[in-house]
Amino acid sequence: MSSKKVLLMILAIIIGGISLYLNSESDYTGDLETPVAIASLSQLAVDQVVSIEMTLGDSTLLLLRQNQDWSIPSAWDSPADRAEVNRLLADIRSIDVPEKRASSASSHDNFQVGPVDGLRISLLDASGSSLGDLVLGKTDGPGRSFIRISGEDAVYSVTPNLLFRSGFGGRSLNAGNWTDKNMFQLPADSEVRRLTIGSSEGVVRLELEDPTSADSTESSASSEGQEDRVWMIVEPERASADSITVKGILSSLKNVQSAEPTDPSDLAAIGLEPPVSFLEGEFEDGSTFLLQFGHDTALTIAGQGVFARLAGQNRAVVVRSYVRDSLIKGLATLQVPEEQPPVQSDPPADAPATTDPDPDPDPDSDSDG
Repeated sequence: MSSKKVLLMILAIIIGGISLYLNSESDYTGDLETPVAIASLSQLAVDQVVSIEMTLGDSTLLLLRQNQDWSIPSAWDSPADRAEVNRLLADIRSIDVPEKRASSASSHDNFQVGPVDGLRISLLDASGSSLGDLVLGKTDGPGRSFIRISGEDAVYSVTPNLLFRSGFGGRSLNAGNWTDKNMFQLPADSEVRRLTIGSSEGVVRLELEDPTSADSTESSASSEGQEDRVWMIVEPERASADSITVKGILSSLKNVQSAEPTDPSDLAAIGLEPPVSFLEGEFEDGSTFLLQFGHDTALTIAGQGVFARLAGQNRAVVVRSYVRDSLIKGLATLQVPEEQPPVQSDPPADAPATTDPDPDPDPDSDSDG
């Protein structure tokens, strides 16, 4: 082969390599000047966002702002977790340090930013105009995400990790993940003075009383030398209440959490009108609260639950069964346990009779002197 042909072959190989390099996607292109579409997210007017539309494949989820609160129309207008929504908007506003990873649509599946597996987030103002529109892909390490701007092909790795939140648990769009789980919280600076518990066993009423007026042995001296107020059962019959049980109920009232939302349109069908069981409390200022519990039901994910609601709200939820069980107690549980007399055991039936090992303590009594 002539040297001319060899030179032409080498030249062809070099040209082919250059062409392949120029037409291929580089996985890591490093830092670059922030694209205008991404830079504009840092100027997002969070207070002007009135709706957030999220789409993943065939699933959609809409969050609507109502003053400072958010609701979820597809979950019977249940309140959304305001802190979680605000954190999502803050994270979108903080998107920074972009690294371009691809520039063609053929790469979208690799980064999960395509039309099927990409999680699109559209932010709209009151007029329906777009304030931001991006497609969220998979995570890129612990603190980064792959994203692309809707309508564009380029894929970027950015900070922060936008998927790192309970709302996107399992990379899915589940309305229950975005609902406000708080059903009721006992105010920290309040004191409950009356409790009424209704169940299939009947109604039990309890009151917090001064020990001088309470027929109870449960009172004890405080560190200042004054006696504490005690809980008494006043209905169905007057008796001392078990302080540990009552304190457990009050502790559970500090954080009553729902598991998932449910349809409130037919309260009778789910056992909430009238309720199967209930707990009513009255504060020192005379204000009251009423927690109602209905029929048992299976949770969507796993486990057993029970329908519940806070009276006065249009919202119904499902709570885990232990939530109800920690609040609804029967009379036998609320009463002070009766002291049982000590049990005296009988001696064994075949116990041998006691014998004197030395019937004659005087060894000289039979001697001749």
